[in-house]
Amino acid sequence: MKKRGAVNAILIVYKNTIESLIRTITEITEKELIQIINNNQKDEDCCSIQNILAHVVSSGYSYLNYIQVYRKVPFLKPERMIRSSIQAYREDLHELITQTEIVFEEIYDRDLERFEENEKIHTNWKQYYDIEQMMEHAIVHVMRHELQIKNILKNNFK
Repeated sequence: MKKRGAVNAILIVYKNTIESLIRTITEITEKELIQIINNNQKDEDCCSIQNILAHVVSSGYSYLNYIQVYRKVPFLKPERMIRSSIQAYREDLHELITQTEIVFEEIYDRDLERFEENEKIHTNWKQYYDIEQMMEHAIVHVMRHELQIKNILKNNFK
């Protein structure tokens, strides 16, 4: 029997992390969503909550794409979308959870870890990850941006 305990744990933590972000953004108004927070921001992904959420969703699909390319499984990464409502981002985030679960249907505990650099996923930001590390990165990525959004709300709108 193929073990999936570690895979299931990763999926639960990732889902919980995304659901936490969804709860955080639920009450954001359209005005707060599109408000430019920092015109001096060099990274356009961080100049508004709208851009942060588009970045989070797009990055989530990028991580899945890296995993599927590594596994030699076709994957169609959706285009990055700027949405005009929180509801649309909530739907995107729920769909990201669903797509992550689909990608992981054929991934087992034995597939998660690789110890040699040449057996790892090579990212365009010059890091090397196995599947487990890629998902750990994905989890922390969502958490960091959730904290960023909470700080934006606290410092600009409340």
